[in-house]
Amino acid sequence: MIDPAISQMVRDIHAADCALVLEFAGAGSQALAWLHSEGGSSRTILEATDRYSSLSMSDLLGSTPPSFTSPETARAMAAQAYLRAARLSSEGRPWIGVGCTATIATDRPKMGQHRVVVAVQDRHAVLTFDLTLHKGKRDRLKEEDLTSRVLLNSIARGVGLGDVLPMPLDPNEKVDEQAAPQADPVMSLWEQSSLWVSVDPDGLRIADEPLMGIIYPGSFNPLHFGHESLAAAASRVFGEPVTFELSAVNAEKYSMKRAELERRLDQFHHKYKVAVTRAPLFADKARLFPSCSFLVGFDTAVRLIDPRFYNNSPAARDAALATIKSADCHVIVAGRLESGRFCTLSDLTIPPSASGLFIELPAAEFRADITATEFRARWNPVNENSPE
Repeated sequence: MIDPAISQMVRDIHAADCALVLEFAGAGSQALAWLHSEGGSSRTILEATDRYSSLSMSDLLGSTPPSFTSPETARAMAAQAYLRAARLSSEGRPWIGVGCTATIATDRPKMGQHRVVVAVQDRHAVLTFDLTLHKGKRDRLKEEDLTSRVLLNSIARGVGLGDVLPMPLDPNEKVDEQAAPQADPVMSLWEQSSLWVSVDPDGLRIADEPLMGIIYPGSFNPLHFGHESLAAAASRVFGEPVTFELSAVNAEKYSMKRAELERRLDQFHHKYKVAVTRAPLFADKARLFPSCSFLVGFDTAVRLIDPRFYNNSPAARDAALATIKSADCHVIVAGRLESGRFCTLSDLTIPPSASGLFIELPAAEFRADITATEFRARWNPVNENSPE
């Protein structure tokens, strides 16, 4: 029978209406069972993963941590859980990421301490809870129970509850708590307190980090071989790094949902750098990234110079192109197959106001005789029985 205090705590957690992803290693499975023992767990638990092998932990974090049971590892686990929750959470609901790593009694002697460390990350801060156990005082089941109580209390704090479960601690045992600011850069972008967020291949996110080189804007839905080949060709020809750019707002001012943004960012993990912006128009991008070059396909170059895309106003078109030029930016144009013919920059009639703005990526360096629509159809074929 579950302790009534635990059952009440679980009900309170579910009533808090905060979603979470849990990553745990070494111990803490009892806490997950407690969370599932009361109705409402499907609202709270988006995902829970038991990282019981070292390879599984390394896969989560991207490298092998120096210590598997440490505040640093727990915080790294919570950070990954937070991003996963951002991808899985429903729009408008708060979410947290929880990382729990522990080493407790087992069927063989352990040289080091018995310890549990839990970290809980939300959009503003990360809380860390660290307890070193009195080694040899408890058997494995009792250490699992205590670990799970620490974990459940940590989750309760993370969802905003004040009450915590009593814990059977020795006089010399104490849960050390630390709180540190841990802002979510993407949320600052949504709230317009930052202009862009750069996301490194290893996942590091930095607001308003200066960027140089070539910027490759696109929706990347999905990122495919054509995008990657074009970026590689441009970097090779012009000798500069390429940063992919995702605008969280399109030209119609429609904001991408956070879950969708995280899904697209996942495609670049461990591969390429990405800048997330709120700059749907190239004039907006030029203001953010002066002295950079923008990499585009032929079809995008057509839209850049065609007055139809400026409410049929050549003056508005010229003003937008002048903004790009005044920022000391250039537009690198890759050829594209259009109506059975491979078209390049030479097929465009560049207005005098844009003289010197466009640069051609030679077809000898890159040529993909397939459209973006065809790429998407191949990657995401429509079910022939679908009503769509």
